[in-house]
Amino acid sequence: MEDVYNLIQERNSYETIPFLPIHASNFFLSNLADALQTRCESLEKQYYLEQQQLLVEAHQIEEAPQDHGTNNNENDPSAASSSENTRLRVEVAQLHSGLKEKIKKELHSTAAMEARQALDSLQEEKLAQEITISSLKM
Repeated sequence: MEDVYNLIQERNSYETIPFLPIHASNFFLSNLADALQTRCESLEKQYYLEQQQLLVEAHQIEEAPQDHGTNNNENDPSAASSSENTRLRVEVAQLHSGLKEKIKKELHSTAAMEARQALDSLQEEKLAQEITISSLKM
């Protein structure tokens, strides 16, 4: 009976050892995919919160000229400063929208660059695993 057990152990060692690197690489890739998914969800949440903040700020900037721009008395010395304030508010709104676009482009380019780096590393890992698999088949 012990001879049968030893033969089974010997057979199992021959059949199991070649699959250990494959199992390890699958485990690594699974963990990497989970980490990337978590990072992606985190970035999407951060992006959404920043977009909401930008919308709130833009709404506040749009309302500010309406609240303060009702003084149209030409004889009033503050009318000139009011028109200057209105002009400055419009410039700030334009600068803000430009900044919002730049941030949006930067977020997209950063996300694209991170995704490309992750893809490249996964492709390298896949190639290494294919090499390992082909060497195990020989």
